[in-house]
Amino acid sequence: MNNNDDNRYQNRSDSSELSTLLQQVIITDNKQYTAAQYKAFFVLWMSKEPESVMAYLLNLKDGDFRFSMLLLAMKAWSDTDSDALNTWLLMTKTGTTLDFVIVELSQNNNISPQLAIQYTEKINEIDLRNKSIDQILQKWVDTDIFDAVDWVSQNNIAYQQYGLPIYSLVIEEDMDVALSSLYLLSDKDPSITAAIIDAITTKTFQLVSEEGFDADNIALALLSLPHNDFSDTIIEAILPLILSHSSTDNTISLIDNISSDEVRDAMQQKMVGILMRSDIPTALNYIDYFESDDKRQQAFDTIINHWAEQDLSAASDWLSSVDIGNSDAGFSLAQIAVQQNDINIAQKWIKEIENNYDVDEMHYLIFNQLYQENTSSAVDYLNDQTDFSEQEIHTILSSMNSN
Repeated sequence: MNNNDDNRYQNRSDSSELSTLLQQVIITDNKQYTAAQYKAFFVLWMSKEPESVMAYLLNLKDGDFRFSMLLLAMKAWSDTDSDALNTWLLMTKTGTTLDFVIVELSQNNNISPQLAIQYTEKINEIDLRNKSIDQILQKWVDTDIFDAVDWVSQNNIAYQQYGLPIYSLVIEEDMDVALSSLYLLSDKDPSITAAIIDAITTKTFQLVSEEGFDADNIALALLSLPHNDFSDTIIEAILPLILSHSSTDNTISLIDNISSDEVRDAMQQKMVGILMRSDIPTALNYIDYFESDDKRQQAFDTIINHWAEQDLSAASDWLSSVDIGNSDAGFSLAQIAVQQNDINIAQKWIKEIENNYDVDEMHYLIFNQLYQENTSSAVDYLNDQTDFSEQEIHTILSSMNSN
């Protein structure tokens, strides 16, 4: 007898022995064997003829007994050859009992989440399959959030199916982890990544309104991102939500970390708007770091204009102590002074206006304001405080009289 004949004989012998054993051991209400003995039986035979064992078990009449035996057998098979079990599940049309066995098996702590997901994907009943996978993902994020993020961010196929579900859980569990790991998604499906960023933005907006919200943690997580265009997209989406809640140093650092000039300029302007409503000196100091002279000048004028509307005298006094260069701040202060009926401050800043057209406009505004109160004083103002010619003064007065 050659070796092949030996093997064939051994296989027939094993099959015969297995068939006999299955009929003797796997019997409903058999009190002779303990759970440990059944487990030992399956550990032995699932390494030899697993498919034959499964075929026998699936035909057991008693539902509860069939469930318990299948679970023990599949646990043993998973431990010895998970790939073979996964292949068998792929090739087998599952039914109700087997579906629930897979659910139970997937919750086994000795089975990795990745393997549990593979098994669960074979469940035939859609709602049960989805619910079971949701439970696996939730448990995974709860017990090892970094492992879950690492798996889904490093596996393109997994990302397609589970990128958004896993990150949605991570966002709820730990926003810092969600943010600081986003750079891993820069080369992944952009539509899924956009949905994840949108989910983070929505959650951030919700957190901002909650008591005890700590925007600095989010700012620091954003600061941990690499310096690139992909990170700019994330920062641009989230930063406006936390600007007024995070410390000035963190937000300034975060804005400086933006690589795109366009995005950085936009965020700087938003930062100016927030600072000037609460801390004018800090806002003025902040714009000193602007690289663009035009942007810095624009921000300076915006701050002074806002300050003058809130406290005209303080803004005027401070502006008098600095070199305003080509700023339009003097013109703005004169305008606001006229609106607030402070002719003295208006006249003070008219002298600093270099554009003759702007000067004439300011004089006319002041005259118009005075004219409403005292015609004689208004005429005296035109004669004493302006460079208008007699003809120009006559034209102005005629237009007022005609009205």
